[in-house]
Amino acid sequence: MAQIDSLAEQAIQRAGQGVDPSIERRLDAAARRVLSTLDDSDPTAPAALRDTVEMAKRVMEAADPEAPRMMLELARKGLTRALRRHDAQGDLASAA
Repeated sequence: MAQIDSLAEQAIQRAGQGVDPSIERRLDAAARRVLSTLDDSDPTAPAALRDTVEMAKRVMEAADPEAPRMMLELARKGLTRALRRHDAQGDLASAA
């Protein structure tokens, strides 16, 4: 999650300047790594991850980046909640 957050911040700094291919590649690679750690216990986590990556890309390419920036912040919060829920479910499953 830390790498996704860092890359989202970089995307925000590039807001409205067009997609940086390096940031885009690193976002996609980080998303694949996070997805590979998720199981099927919480289907909202993969969707929240995809939303966050998509919003980060939109922030970079938007002519007026304010709305995509707000959507990115909401997506990041949703991803954080989903990953915390996923971790908690994993802890509960291992305790059973």
